[in-house]
Amino acid sequence: MKRFALLMLGLMVLAVPAMADINPLVGDISIYADAEGNSCDLTFSNGGHWFLVHKFDPGEQATGARFKLVVPAGIIIAGTTPYVTIGNLATDLSIAYGVCTTSTIMIYDLNTFGTAPVACEYATLTLPDVVSPYPLATDCDFGEYEMKVGQGIINNAGGCPACNVKSEATSWGKVKSLYR
Repeated sequence: MKRFALLMLGLMVLAVPAMADINPLVGDISIYADAEGNSCDLTFSNGGHWFLVHKFDPGEQATGARFKLVVPAGIIIAGTTPYVTIGNLATDLSIAYGVCTTSTIMIYDLNTFGTAPVACEYATLTLPDVVSPYPLATDCDFGEYEMKVGQGIINNAGGCPACNVKSEATSWGKVKSLYR
């Protein structure tokens, strides 16, 4: 019986590396209205200009990302990136940064086109379900991990749920200085 239990434990340990987990050390990725990733309220009126930003807190790092961009029907996306890419933004795109990156970077400059009337709809990043429901990042040791993702809210007129912008670390003194 002990041998069977040890065998089962060994099989479970071997199965764990095949399961992806969200690594808090590879940053997070989302669509923003600005290149610094401060506003996730996206404007769209027959077109717009958005940014795909990979953000990092201290100690976080990555050499690339893999994702697909999901937008509402009627919106067409085109854009540019200074990084090496393989694939298609709308189906499965891999981006290599070329170096181990540890600070927030704008990885895709996006132009949107279309006439679809949208309000309170999301632009988000994911991957085909057969791979992972979350975008993937490659850390600086070339391990691949699921990463945190936010969503941009299109044409937020104040009645939409709040979008999630990753907050920057601060101190109580910095907060008090805002009101002096």
